Amino acid sequence: MVKCPLIDSPGRVPVIPCKGNSPVIQVPRMIRSLPNRLALRPTGLKFTLLIVAVAAAPSFLRAQALPTASRMFSAQAGAGISINAPDYSTGHDKGVTAYADLDIGKHLGLEFDYHNISVWTPNDIGEVTILAGVRYGFDYRRFRPYAKLLAGRGIFQFQKGSYTPTASSYAAFAFGAGVDYHLKRKINLRLSDFEYQHWNYGNGLTPWVYTVGAAYQF
Repeated sequence: MVKCPLIDSPGRVPVIPCKGNSPVIQVPRMIRSLPNRLALRPTGLKFTLLIVAVAAAPSFLRAQALPTASRMFSAQAGAGISINAPDYSTGHDKGVTAYADLDIGKHLGLEFDYHNISVWTPNDIGEVTILAGVRYGFDYRRFRPYAKLLAGRGIFQFQKGSYTPTASSYAAFAFGAGVDYHLKRKINLRLSDFEYQHWNYGNGLTPWVYTVGAAYQF
């Protein structure tokens, strides 16, 4: 390295090192070592990671809490096909069912059932029930077994063919059990639902109803 003349100071003794015709600026050793002095030591790194973890904790906890919160409240509405033993004549009748469930918490819930067992009636006897009540269930993998206790009204029909068409309404209650299966994110299958009903009809009418169906979960 050689000395080069200062362009702005003619006549002075050159004091700036040059490389060719370009001056080379020397950086003091203290300044050159400044990045190393400012580098994070292990203690500083641990402290920084701790701050990041504390800042991220609320978001992580919220993300973990969302699935639990969503399980605390769920509703579904569905439809199915049903078969019954009317307890008035021999044989079995067939019909359609609509149902809705509102689960509150992990186990308790409400259920509404509408059974219209008057579509296929070999003996011209139709039975319609409108029931609502409570149910208790629990989750086992994708399955949800449950038991229920319902009350409402039953409509007994004499249909055209063997009888003069008439219909009468009676108080009714039912207890039953079933199993739902969580097929997809919004679809549940009702694999089995059995109700044993008691109607306030004469000395007591005790039909049973068996249903399979599918529901949309909200």
